[in-house]
Amino acid sequence: DEAMQGEVKITVIATGFDENYGQRRKGGKAPMAREETNGDMDEKDTLDVPAFIRKKIR
Repeated sequence: DEAMQGEVKITVIATGFDENYGQRRKGGKAPMAREETNGDMDEKDTLDVPAFIRKKIR
């Protein structure tokens, strides 16, 4: 549409969510506690480790 003059309009339609979506199931796992790092790795060393592995170490 030329009347929009360089603007972009995006419409998102989300479907397939049942009425219980977002509610926690009974007996679900509790969130995992974060562990403190032991300080063995220097900040310089941590940049060599991919982020997804650093998050598991924490």
